[in-house]
Amino acid sequence: MELIWASPRFGVLLLSMSLSIAFVILDVLSVTPVLDMGGINPFWKFAFVFKCLTDTIFLDDFKTVLDKLWERKMGPSNLEIPSKLELPQHIEDGKV
Repeated sequence: MELIWASPRFGVLLLSMSLSIAFVILDVLSVTPVLDMGGINPFWKFAFVFKCLTDTIFLDDFKTVLDKLWERKMGPSNLEIPSKLELPQHIEDGKV
């Protein structure tokens, strides 16, 4: 519980993962005779949404950690990492 208080994003990640797993289980049960829904299985959509949310949070945190590792390795330099590839002016204007 302390970890969730320290990092609320971790709590959202755990909740999202739990909901995704729960909806996957409900989806599997809805296509078996255990949960007869008449052939309708809407739970895969919810499972997919929460899976995408989990992936987004995980990848964003992974990028943040990589950025911190990059800063630690490179030290306190004033070099900026370009956000996009800078093309020569004549290529940007379309005059090749």
